[in-house]
Amino acid sequence: MSSQKGEGYFYHFHNRQKKAAGRRVHMISGIGAGGQYMAAFPALNVVAVATAHNKGKIGLPLQAILEHLVPLFMK
Repeated sequence: MSSQKGEGYFYHFHNRQKKAAGRRVHMISGIGAGGQYMAAFPALNVVAVATAHNKGKIGLPLQAILEHLVPLFMK
């Protein structure tokens, strides 16, 4: 998926800019029921997958990925 398409929802995936460690990072993600996440960060060469059951709190895995995992790979 080209980031030049802009942000949005394409081919059942989200193409977004998110903030991690105070900086913006390009992210392509797929979100499943109950907190299943797949997030790719092309510039960091990182793919993160979270399987969880967080009914009503589906944003928790992404929050953890952005707060704890992604900063480890940012220069």
